Parts: sequence; C-alpha cells; structure tokens
Amino acid sequence: MDHVAQCLQPVSYMGLACRSNRRANPPGHRHGYGNQLYSVLDDQNNKKDCQHRIYIVHVRSLKHDELLGDEDVEHWHRSFLPNTTLDTGEPRLVYSYHHAISGFAARLTSEEVRTMESIEGFLMARPSRKQKLSTTYTPSGITPDHASFMDDGTMPPKPPKWKGSCRFRNKTLCNNKLIGAIAFRGSRRPSPKDSRKDGHGTHVAGIAAGSFVDNADVLGLAKGTASGTAPKAHLAIYRACTSKTCDDADIVAAIEEAIKNGVDILSLSLGQESIPFYDDDTLIAALSAVRAKIFVCMAAGNLGPRLKSVENGAPWILTVGASTHDRRASATVRLGNGVEVEGESGYQPSTFNAAGNIIFPGFRGQNGTLGCKKDSFNNIDIKGKIVLCSIEIGKFRDMSINVKEAGGVGMIVLDTFVQGSTTFSDDYVLPTAHVNYTEAWKISGTSMATPHLAGIAALLKNTHKNWSVAAIRSAIMTTADRFDLDGDPIFHDYDLQKDHANTTDMGSGQVNPIAANDPGLIYDINHDHYIQYLCGLGYNDTQVSIVAGSSVKCSIVGSIAPEDLNYPSISIYLDPLKTKSVKRTITNVGDANELYNIDVEEPNGIRVVVSPSPIQFSRIGEEKSISLEFSSNGMALNQGSILDGQLKLDSGKHFVRSPISVTIL
Repeated sequence: MDHVAQCLQPVSYMGLACRSNRRANPPGHRHGYGNQLYSVLDDQNNKKDCQHRIYIVHVRSLKHDELLGDEDVEHWHRSFLPNTTLDTGEPRLVYSYHHAISGFAARLTSEEVRTMESIEGFLMARPSRKQKLSTTYTPSGITPDHASFMDDGTMPPKPPKWKGSCRFRNKTLCNNKLIGAIAFRGSRRPSPKDSRKDGHGTHVAGIAAGSFVDNADVLGLAKGTASGTAPKAHLAIYRACTSKTCDDADIVAAIEEAIKNGVDILSLSLGQESIPFYDDDTLIAALSAVRAKIFVCMAAGNLGPRLKSVENGAPWILTVGASTHDRRASATVRLGNGVEVEGESGYQPSTFNAAGNIIFPGFRGQNGTLGCKKDSFNNIDIKGKIVLCSIEIGKFRDMSINVKEAGGVGMIVLDTFVQGSTTFSDDYVLPTAHVNYTEAWKISGTSMATPHLAGIAALLKNTHKNWSVAAIRSAIMTTADRFDLDGDPIFHDYDLQKDHANTTDMGSGQVNPIAANDPGLIYDINHDHYIQYLCGLGYNDTQVSIVAGSSVKCSIVGSIAPEDLNYPSISIYLDPLKTKSVKRTITNVGDANELYNIDVEEPNGIRVVVSPSPIQFSRIGEEKSISLEFSSNGMALNQGSILDGQLKLDSGKHFVRSPISVTIL
C-alpha cells in the first residue's frame, strides 16, 4: 500500500511537513476485529492521508457500560488514539460519547484511522459531516432576554431530575422558563446566545414553548397575545450550529448532553439526504435518546417531491413535514403599465422609496445572468434598482446579500413552477417581496413545523406521564386529519396540479392535538423491536451494533421484516402473484369497555382481509393483535406503482386511522 508507506516519512503538504503518528497497538488491544464496514476512502492523493480532520469513531461498548463513569469511558476512547495532542497543541480527542453513541470524535488522518482499524473494539470511523438547517441561513442558539423566555412568576420550578446548567456569562439570563443553555463547537465552547437577534434557535424555541406575550405582532401585523405550543414547558437550548451548517460531531455532543441532563423532548430542525441508518450519526444518537425515554422530533426537509427526498426517516423519531395556510403578509408589486402582482413580505421599512426601475438580469438576453448569484451583475449596473430573482429553494438570503452588495435597493423573488403556490419563510437583508408562482400565498417550512409537534408532544407527555415515546408518536399519527377544516380532502400543493394528497405527500396527515390527547388505541414499540427491525433490514452485526450502541448478534436477538415493526402506518412491497400478511398489536388507552369495528379503505387493485374483526376491549392497557392479509384482486397492476389505502378502527367514541402504502414489485 504505497500511500501508507509514503506517509511514514516526511512529505511536503502545502509547505508543511506531514508525519504519521502511527504506533504499535496499545496494551490490552489485539488484532482480530475483521468485519469492518469499510476502509476510509481518502486515498485519491497522498495529501489527504496526512490531513487532520475530525472523525467520528464507533467502538464496541465496554461490558457493564451503564455502571461506568464518563471518565472510565473517556479513558477507553483515548486508548484508540496515537497520542493525546497534535503538534499544534490541539487535543486529539474532541468529544467522548457515553450515552448518544458508543464512540468518540477525534482529530485524525485517514492513515491513522486505517491503523486504528486493527485495534480490538474498533467498528467504524468516518469524517464528521455537515448538516443543513431546514430553514433560512440563520444561526442557532437563543436570545435569552426575548419576551418569550421570560419567567413571569407563574412558571413551575425546575424538575428535580434536571441535571443541566446555564452557560451564559450572565447566569441570571436563565430562569424557570429557560433552565439551561450550552453550545458546542469542537473543542471550543462558544456562547449559546444567538449571534443575531431573533434567529433560528430563538424562533424554533419560541414556537415549541414560548411564554405568553401580550401585545405581540409580526412587524406590525397580526397583533394579539402570542405563545408557544407548550407555554408552561421548561426550555433547554443546545447550540450545535453555525450560520449555515451543523457538524455531526457537535450535534451528537448536544444530544449526549441532553440525555445526561434529563430532557423529555428533543426538537431538531436539521437534516441531510437519506442514507443508511448505520451511517447517520444524528439518527443513531436519536435512537439512544429514545431509549432514554426522550421523544425526538426531526424535520422532514423542504426538498422533493422525488424518491428519498424525505430526510430523517427513522421509525424511532417523529418525522415532521409542513403544511400550508392561507394567511398572508401582503406586498403588492405595481408595474409601470398598471398591472399589479400580489406577493408577500414580512418587512418593508417605512423609509424605503418603493418607486424605482425593475431589472431582471439575464432574462431573455438581457445583460447579466439569472439567479442573482455573485457574478450575475458583473456587466450590469443595478445600483438604485429593484432586482428580479428566480431560483430554486434554499438560496434566497444569499441572493439578497448579493443584490445588496451590488447596490440594489430591493428584490422581488419569483417562485419556480415546481414550488407551486408555496412561499417559504426566509429572512433577507434588504426589502423583499416574494412573488408566488400562482398567488395562492402560503408560508411553509419543516423547520418551523417541527417545534410545533415538539410542543404538542410535551403537552401529551405531561398529561400521560406513563406513555412511552412510541405511544405519544402513535397518538399523534393515528388521530391526524386527512381533511381540512371545511371537510375537503387535503391537497398536494407543490406544483400547479391541485391533486388530492396521498400518503407520500402528507404522511399520516394534519396534526390534531385535541384528538391526540385521547386516541383510544396506540401502537406501542419497545427498544428491542427497533433492534430486530434493524436486523430485518439486512444489516450485518457490526452495522446493527453501531446503531444500537451495544454489541448485537442478529442470530440471537432475531429479526423482523420492516413492515412488521408495530408502527402506526403500514408500508409493504407486494408481488401481485403472492399474498403478504402483516401483524399489528394495539393497546387500549381509551375506555375500559370498548368495541372497535374495523374497516379498510383498500388500495386500488388490492384486496385486504383483516382478522379478527371487530375487536372488544374490556380493560385499559389490554393488548389485542390483528392480522392484515394483502393480495391482488385481479386488476392489472404496474410494477413500481405506489397504492394508498387506510386502516380504520371506529368505536363511535374513538376513531383510529393508519395509512397504508403498497408498492408493487
């Protein structure tokens, strides 16, 4: 292996000498853990072998790990490292994880990681990835003196189980509402304060659990009393993001701290595109949080619609999509020919001179280029003008910065066709009107939707203290609405086709908090079921052990097919020439004596037989199992088509619904 041999000697790298820190295996280690997932693929050139990066390293957990202290676990983790510090003086070890994952984050070269692979207990290492905020490009953290986080004297004291701390310089910024705050950025510990007033962290925290605030408004609009979803809940803030991204190592450290502190709910408005669970450190840490009885909400992302565009799709968390509403903060663009186009703008300074020339760089041969990028205005003068910008989701704030720096005084954002009538809530650095493709005017975004569900989960957990995480998730999902407040079907609204939304569009449906508080029945899942589910995905023992955070042998714990996880929805792959059976176990949390009739809204072309039916419950907490048998009804079915249906259990008092999705093989 030439790349290893070369790195053993000093080599030139950007004017610096690079030496390997290779060493013999430490005492107590031996070779023999084959079954690694893969080697580190940084060998395209020798420079990368010698470049220190932060790696997340997964290792076998020690026996009786739950009895060990953090110092004992950290000592185990340090035994994998070549030495304690780099030549620069920086510490090798960035984080030692005890609760979120079984492993650590450290500064390593890829060659050092390859050496580490032979050490007993090593499972896998990969460079720490960047994740994006599922919202505008604003920093996380919190503005602690915001009115939403004030304690007016009516907040209950901190819970006895709370073990967190307040890391503001001014400790008085914490109170019985904001009980904890800490930030993570590698070996540094920055302030948990939001670096810009009322940024992303402040926004989502206020949505989830902001206190009642009288005489509130949104830049002069919608005046009244405002509050978060759970205004009497305590808040702890874990800042793990910079202005644009969040590093996996910091996210896992934040979840680690939250588990140790004893939180009840975690809300994460961030994500990355779908990857295997054993390769997603955030979802691995989320499973550990769930094992600690913490309810985890994560954003589904704002991409799509396309295959695998949903982010954070693990069954142990609540994956939150976004719906739209028809309230608007109007802005009218009046053209020189008298035509008026309606748009939205949350902020138009009173000093802004709204009259001016409009310019559309790059449109139909005009000077400049489309997209309002940094180089769009190289050969065009936009000073004092209002600039039209059309671009895909996710770059709006960057566009506004580019326009402002080039001298533009205002911006009009034009939606593309695929965005349909959805307007995303973004922040800008200059007066902006967002002109929707159709003028149906909605505001949407999963980053803002996620803390709403976190607040609802907090209310449910407070009311039903004995419910499991899975029970709370089930209550939310099985009581969600398929119809709007007018009784009409919810529509898919990502383009101009106003089609009825299906399961892939809206999941379980629009949340109904009141119904979720009294669901009647729940689908419960314990931690062992998730491990069996992972084994059923075809993962090997090492991969499952990485996700589980403990040593797992699938041949011993067993496996279940993914569709047999006791989840509140049913998704199967069906060969039209075969029959497939799925089982679900339901638990009565309604009345002691209740009879449920069962009905199936069958997917088109599919026959579904449920047994037994009806189901009689005679006590609270009683469990009953049902079997659903799927087969073709003889209709021609196209391979790859996705067919929707519904499983409905109705007692007259409680209505429990689970979506069904059948993909034809």
